Amino acid sequence: MQWSKKVFLILVVSIHALYFIGSIVLKTYMNQDSVEYLAQAHNMVYHGSFYAANWDVWPHNFSFYSLRPPMYGLLVLVTAEVSSNVYVLLFVQSVLSIFIWVKLRHFVLQFVPAVNESRLHLYLVLALLLNPIQLVLCNSVFSDILFQFFISLSFFSLLNFIYFKKSNYFLYYTMYIVFALFTKPAFVYYAYFNILFAWYVYFKLKRSWTVIACSFILPLFIIMVSVINKRVTGYYHFSSSKVENLWTYNTTNFLNLKYGHDSGYTYKKEIWLQSKLQPDFEHQYQFLDSACTHVLMQNIVSYTWYHSQGVLNFFVAPGREFVNSYLDQDEAQPKSFIKELNVNGWKGVKNYFTSQPLSLFLLNVLVVLWNLFVLLGLCFFVFSKRIPLPLKISALILLLYIAGISSMAMGTARYKVAIYPVLLFCSTYFLGTKREA
Repeated sequence: MQWSKKVFLILVVSIHALYFIGSIVLKTYMNQDSVEYLAQAHNMVYHGSFYAANWDVWPHNFSFYSLRPPMYGLLVLVTAEVSSNVYVLLFVQSVLSIFIWVKLRHFVLQFVPAVNESRLHLYLVLALLLNPIQLVLCNSVFSDILFQFFISLSFFSLLNFIYFKKSNYFLYYTMYIVFALFTKPAFVYYAYFNILFAWYVYFKLKRSWTVIACSFILPLFIIMVSVINKRVTGYYHFSSSKVENLWTYNTTNFLNLKYGHDSGYTYKKEIWLQSKLQPDFEHQYQFLDSACTHVLMQNIVSYTWYHSQGVLNFFVAPGREFVNSYLDQDEAQPKSFIKELNVNGWKGVKNYFTSQPLSLFLLNVLVVLWNLFVLLGLCFFVFSKRIPLPLKISALILLLYIAGISSMAMGTARYKVAIYPVLLFCSTYFLGTKREA
């Protein structure tokens, strides 16, 4: 069967439409994050603030002033102007996802040597079907699809720069990175890697001062926002999410896993009570940061092993809890693949897959197998001698940064959505590149 461009487009649109209709029927698009984004959009209009919680509840929690960057809140606000119905927002997110799939097809055909077009269409359709969390997040009030949109466009711009060496493409790449930063704070430390990469590009690809100048745009925005947050909260920082995640998830989950289920929660409560004794928000968050970092450094070997498992989970996890949530099949205690493996061994893995209806069991197995297949394609990309070194470096920096740093040790499948199109682009090289000599 020849998978023409027309067939490819019809299938991609139809798959997105099916999930969109499902969201209208099931009405499972809200979560705690959704409430915060909706509150932020409301506060932008009525209070001129990016505060991501109920404004009328006093005293305000200072962490909510910087917890959510404004880009997704602005999207919520714009779509709310069109209609108060949330489905306009979900429709826009589906359109963004379709656009990225179409652009991904275009760039693979443009840059991957000798790729078979029909095979590529089949591969990308399967990549959509067997990554249901992509479609679930299209139909959830989450910032992840917009984040994916900007990261994908930044990578595509960088591709153009690597192959055509025009400085304006590096400027576009930087612009989209800034938009991504203002969508999710996960990109704040990427600024350091970006400066190093820019100097590499300057010496290896194009000696243009535009490249060097662009590398400092991201740090300048980070400094600017941090100064504003200092004025609002008294604490110089870009986003409170760093400490929130370190305290709420990383340290707590690690201690639960190492010392027993309740130990992490006990420690979390204990240091939170101690932090309340600090004189202000700045000292409170510095205390939490220092206390959690101290625990992890004291257990650096076991934590490194725990973190590496999170990275593996990032690449292979099927996103079971999000699919269950979309289907209104919420579990009292959502299961983690890596946690089940660590705590209960292979018996836990069996329980992870079999504690669901047969249809969802089969879906989870297929998704895990697909993720392993894509990961194998990434290995081909890394070790192939025919792929330009700057492309390898840029892709790996982005992939490993999101997998190993921005997602901390949680390794949830949700975070993989951000770089899934980049991962697919890299893995498609095995579809067309001739065998190494």
